[in-house]
Amino acid sequence: MEPIDIWRAYKRLASDRVRGNPSNTLADIVVLVRYALGQADALEPLPSIVAGRFNLWLGREEKAGRAYTDDQRAWLMAIRGHLAVNIEIRTEDMMDAPEFSSREALSGRGPCSGHACRRCSKS
Repeated sequence: MEPIDIWRAYKRLASDRVRGNPSNTLADIVVLVRYALGQADALEPLPSIVAGRFNLWLGREEKAGRAYTDDQRAWLMAIRGHLAVNIEIRTEDMMDAPEFSSREALSGRGPCSGHACRRCSKS
């Protein structure tokens, strides 16, 4: 049985608590397990959960007076997208994953280039 079949079965059993469709990633299995164990009140794809939490966090940041440049927002959104599919982010991902490897920060022109960031200046 595939995760999508389990998802559809849950949708038939509790359509009010099942939202969206799975994205055919490992994250779907994690979300299904959390729902089955009662650790989540609703069953929804991880990208939706991550996007919702990200938007809440970003709203709180703005309300607290913290502003992000367009470059910083692009990085944050790339990180959000990566986490939504892969559940985790590793140091290697910042160099190898396409959504990061093509970004300007790796060449010293990105969001951290205006300060002495220890993390970004390591070689």
